[in-house]
Amino acid sequence: MSFPSIETRRKAMFSLPPRAVGTRSAAFEVDTPQPPPTQCRTTKLTWQGGVPPYVLQIVYEVNGTVAQEFDSLTNNTLFWTANITAGTRLHLVLSDTSSLAPSDSGPFIIQPGVDSCLSNSSGTNSSIGPSGTTSPPGSRLIPGTTVELRGPLM
Repeated sequence: MSFPSIETRRKAMFSLPPRAVGTRSAAFEVDTPQPPPTQCRTTKLTWQGGVPPYVLQIVYEVNGTVAQEFDSLTNNTLFWTANITAGTRLHLVLSDTSSLAPSDSGPFIIQPGVDSCLSNSSGTNSSIGPSGTTSPPGSRLIPGTTVELRGPLM
């Protein structure tokens, strides 16, 4: 299943009359991770409302680019290994099949931890965690050097 881009959905939202925006039956919200994720540790990411399948993006706060994307999610939770360098400021963007506008979390900062899940060459994230841990089929690292892909990609 292919989803329109975030930009396309945002443009569509602003072109609709006010009554057409936000017509879903339940609140559609992605939660800001609390406590903030720790580098190379697994964190539970959660959201409510909307209609699956979902697309969850982990986005760099500084420039708005997508660090990682998980698509075809059918539950309202994802266990994610924070394979992004400590000190990085991020936020979550969640889209579903029925909503015109995505849901954004508040910003959060990756906390210091072990660096076993990070790339040795550049000090930046380049893997999606150890095999079989938290990455669902269809997950991928958007700007990365080397990445292990599992499952079908769209």
